[in-house]
Amino acid sequence: GNSEARPTTDTLSIDEAHHALEQELQRRAREAAELLAAYNRSRAANQERSLRALDESGPKEAAATARSALSETTELAVDAAATVAAAKDRHLRMTEAARVLSVDMAQSMRE
Repeated sequence: GNSEARPTTDTLSIDEAHHALEQELQRRAREAAELLAAYNRSRAANQERSLRALDESGPKEAAATARSALSETTELAVDAAATVAAAKDRHLRMTEAARVLSVDMAQSMRE
């Protein structure tokens, strides 16, 4: 009679997989947020550096400083974007796997 109440190991493993996925996504989101914060700090610092270079050494030096600063900042932005893209891709694949798994389970219950 009460075998209904207890989830099957299949359901449990799906729940566990979902839970693991959620944690992974949260971790990726935190990483991306940290990268974004670093990106913004980098941008602010680079602006500061460029202005200082402009004051101290003139336009040519300022332009060179700005160029090197920009490439650092761009790298951070690219990292953040890649992190988010990887998380989304993984999420899509896991969601699809879970869907397929639940369809399989539904079919095997009917059989």
